[in-house]
Amino acid sequence: MSREGTSQLRTLLLALSVDCMYPTSTRIPELFISSSSTACWENQLMKSKMSTRDIFYYAVGIAFIITLLIAFFFSSTITIIIICNWRSRCKSVSNFLTVNSCICYILFVISLLIQVPSLFQNNEQDANNPFSTWCRFRGCFFLVICIIKMLSYTVHAISRYFIIVLHQHRQLLTYGANAIMVGLSWIVGIFIGCAVLISSTAFQYEDESRMCLMSSKVFHTSFSTMSVVFFIPMNTVIILYVLILRHTTRVHHIQSNINTRKKNQRDLKVYQNILRVLCIIIIGGTPYTASMIVNKFGSIPWPFYSISILFIASATAIECAAIFFVNKDVKTILYTKLAVRHNKVTQAATVGPTITLSYRRPDLNHATIAEVKA
Repeated sequence: MSREGTSQLRTLLLALSVDCMYPTSTRIPELFISSSSTACWENQLMKSKMSTRDIFYYAVGIAFIITLLIAFFFSSTITIIIICNWRSRCKSVSNFLTVNSCICYILFVISLLIQVPSLFQNNEQDANNPFSTWCRFRGCFFLVICIIKMLSYTVHAISRYFIIVLHQHRQLLTYGANAIMVGLSWIVGIFIGCAVLISSTAFQYEDESRMCLMSSKVFHTSFSTMSVVFFIPMNTVIILYVLILRHTTRVHHIQSNINTRKKNQRDLKVYQNILRVLCIIIIGGTPYTASMIVNKFGSIPWPFYSISILFIASATAIECAAIFFVNKDVKTILYTKLAVRHNKVTQAATVGPTITLSYRRPDLNHATIAEVKA
């Protein structure tokens, strides 16, 4: 080979070794494509794929933030209004249970907000150690709040069953009985969440969702937990509401006076609202359940891991909004306060300054004061 050919070959090999920074328009003979240049092209292709994943995680992270802020706004508003007006207008068993649910929603928002930053920047520490103590704690905290949130709906259904069907047993309608049910729901939720910690692989960092939670890839743990947390409470709630509707319909046929009809119509509206919220919860839990089942027989695409959790958060935000618009006490108090404040601002804007004029009439011995609007 001539000296000219040798120098050209060296130049070409040098261009290939500088991290593939040669222009794409450069034509390279197949003979000189080495394994290092092929690896470099694969590295560039991997970078482009990672940038696409980063865009997806950014979009999911923004959706999480918006959804969680909506849930926090409605749940905190309901809680503050009921607590501040408890003695005057909001003292009822229904509002007591509503506050319990809203506290669960606020903790649910916190359990996800502490994990949202990892969506914008991959957490290398958790990725390298997916079973770290801090990661397992975050996953356990999220599971405990989800369990208590689901059990709060069971408590709502049991309380409504006591009021409608077992109303002759006065001891079941007291605040003490409902407080005991609320306390038991929290104890059971904490106990089940801590019991799942026995499994060393239950809570882990999912690289696909970039979150620490109970992974749907571990079928035996996720299925048994979902059966206790999701299927049993939902079936219990559905059965209780069916019994309530059946009892209400039977009483409506037996007693046909006006007061009973009005009461039954009011109860039916309440049941419709609760069942609507129940449907929202079922829709929110369906993607995670589907991911768990599909992972048993194969593998789902990586975006579905984040989307399944996003569905749960979105369903929670819709629940909070639905509870706010259904609760007449909260709406009336809030709208009244906003109307009063609006009237005060309007009056302050329309009423102009007054000019005070002091003059003395000759037929009177005292001064007369007149106020004239500017």
